Amino acid sequence: MIWRMPSALLSSTALIRWNIVFWRNITSAVSERSCCMAEKDKEAEAEIFAASVAAAMRALAENAEIDLQNLEAEGETGRVLRGMADRYAFHRRYHDAALHPRHRLKHPETLMAHMLLEQARCEALGTGRMRGTAANMQEAILKEITGDPTPAQKTYLAVWRGLTEYDGSGFPQEQEDVRIAEYLPLLKETLGDQAAFSKLSLSLLKELGFEVSTAEVSEPVPGGEGEDGGEPERGEDPEGGASGDPEALKRLMAMAAAGEAETSASDMQTIRETANALMEEMAQSRAAPENTDHLAQMPQYARQFALEMEDYSYNIFTTEFDTVEQADRLATTDELVELRRYLDDMTAPMQRMIGRFAAKLQRYILARQKHAFQYSYDSGLLDHKRLSEIVINPENPLCYKQTHDTPFRDTVVSLLIDNSGSMRGRPIMTAAVSTEILARTLERCGIRTEILGFTTKHWKGGESQKKWKITGRSATPGRLNDLLHIIYKSADMPWRRARQSLGLMLQDGLLKENIDGEALLWAYDRLRMMPEERKILIVISDGAPIDDATLSSNHGQFLEEHLHKVIHWLENKKHIELLSIGIGHDVTRYYHKAVKITDVNDLAETLVDKMIELLV
Repeated sequence: MIWRMPSALLSSTALIRWNIVFWRNITSAVSERSCCMAEKDKEAEAEIFAASVAAAMRALAENAEIDLQNLEAEGETGRVLRGMADRYAFHRRYHDAALHPRHRLKHPETLMAHMLLEQARCEALGTGRMRGTAANMQEAILKEITGDPTPAQKTYLAVWRGLTEYDGSGFPQEQEDVRIAEYLPLLKETLGDQAAFSKLSLSLLKELGFEVSTAEVSEPVPGGEGEDGGEPERGEDPEGGASGDPEALKRLMAMAAAGEAETSASDMQTIRETANALMEEMAQSRAAPENTDHLAQMPQYARQFALEMEDYSYNIFTTEFDTVEQADRLATTDELVELRRYLDDMTAPMQRMIGRFAAKLQRYILARQKHAFQYSYDSGLLDHKRLSEIVINPENPLCYKQTHDTPFRDTVVSLLIDNSGSMRGRPIMTAAVSTEILARTLERCGIRTEILGFTTKHWKGGESQKKWKITGRSATPGRLNDLLHIIYKSADMPWRRARQSLGLMLQDGLLKENIDGEALLWAYDRLRMMPEERKILIVISDGAPIDDATLSSNHGQFLEEHLHKVIHWLENKKHIELLSIGIGHDVTRYYHKAVKITDVNDLAETLVDKMIELLV
C-alpha cells in the first residue's frame, strides 16, 4: 500500500496562504501590544513630567501647598505647561494681597490691564533670578493670546518685554509706544515695591488712554503715606471692593458674561484668571486677622503663619535691622580655622564612637533603599516589556535593563541650632558634635542636609530698641531686638565645604539671645520650598526663648506663647516632621517629639536611635 499525504498538505498554495494568515496574526498582535506599551510609556512619561513641573512650581513659589490642579492646564504639555506653572508660581511668590493698593477701578478693561501689569511685575522679578523661565513663559503667553490682542494685552506684552529684557520674538509685533518706553526705567526701579509699582502702572494706563481717575492714582496704599495716612476700613478688600460687596469681581463677571459672543477665547481666559485672582485675594482677606496692619512689618517667612492663625497676637516693632548671614562671613578665615581645630580637639576622644554609630545609622538607611531598574541598555537583564520591539527589529540593541539603588532622594533634613548665650560651653559643643554626626552620616546616605543657626545681633536690644525709644516708646511694641539668622550649610553644599564654618558656633561673641518662634518659621520657610517629598526639621536647643529687651516691654510670656503656637502649627503640617533635641534640658513641654541629651558620651547612640526611628 502506498501511503499518501493529505491533499491539503500537498497544496503549496494552501500552505503559503496558511503561512501568510499565521504571520499576519502574529504581526498584528505584536503591533497591538507594541502600541499599547508605547501608550503606557507615554502616560508614565507624562506623569513624571507633570510631577517634576509641580515640584518646580512649588519651589519657585516657595509654597508647598500648591499643585498643578491650581492651573487650568488640562491637556497642556512641554514648554506651555512649564510656562503656565512658572507664571502662576511667580505670582504666588511676589504678589502680596495684604500690600495690594485699595483701588476701586470702575472700568473693567482698566482693571484687567492693571492686574496684567502686576502679573508682569511678578514675572520680571522671577526671570531676574532665573532667566530660563522667560522662554517657558513666552510659550504660555503665546498660547493664551491668540489673534488680535486687546489694548490691555498689548500693554502687558510691551511692558513684559521691557521688564524682562527678553526678545519676545514670538509676540505680535507692534510699534513701540514712546509713552511705555518712558515709564520702563521707573517701573524697573520699583519692581521690588509692589505699592509704588502699582501707582506707576496706573499713571501709565492713564497716559495710554485707559479710564483712570486722579483719585484712583493718588489713593493711599497700606503702609503708605496718603493724605490721611489712615488704615483701611474694616472688611475692605485689598483690590478696592469691600469683602462683603466685591464690586470689582462683579464688574469682571459682567464683562465676561457680556463678552461671550464677541470676546476671543484668550480674552475670556484672561478675564477668568483675573476674576480667580480677585476671588483668591478676597478669600485671603477674609481668612486674615483683623490686625492686618502688622503684616506689612513682618518678614516674608512669617506671613503665612500670621494669615492662618485665628488668634494671632505676635507683633514685631521693625525688621529693618534683621540679617541673614553665611557663617563664613562672620569671622575671618584664620579665626574659623582656629575654631575648627578647637572643635576637633574637643571631639577627638569621641571620634571612634561617633564613627561606629554613624556606620550603624548608615547601614540601617542603606538597607531600606529602594531597588529600581534603569532601562535602554545594550547589556544586562532582558527587558521583557520590550519583547515586541525585538520581534519587530531584532537588531535593536537597547532592550536590556540594569538594577541600581535609589538613595533617599525624597528626603531633606534641616538642622536648626540655638546659638544663644545659655548654650555657651559644653552645651554648644554638644550641639556642634550632634550637628556634625547627623550631617556627615546623612550625606553619606544621599540625604540632603541644611544647617542653620539663630541668635540676636546684640544683648538686651539693639538698633530696634533704640528706634523704639526715639519714636516715643509705644506700648506693647512686640519684638525689640535685631535677629541674626546664620546659614552654616545650605542643602546643596557638600559637607567638606561647610565643615570649617561649623566651628563658628564656639565663638564667644556670637552667642547672645534667642527668639525661637521666628527662627522656626524662617527654617520652615526655607525647607518648604525644597523639592523633596519628605521634609524633617530638627531643632537643637536648651529650652525657652529669652530676649530681655522684648520681655521687659511686653508681657512675660510674649515669646513663649509665640513659640508654642508656632510649634503647634508646624506639628499639624502634613508635609513636615518636627523633632527637637534638648541639650541638658527636657523640651517636651514645647515639642511633641523630643529627646534629651545630658551626657555627651550618650550623644551618638541617642541620635542614631532617634534618626533610625524617624527615617527607617
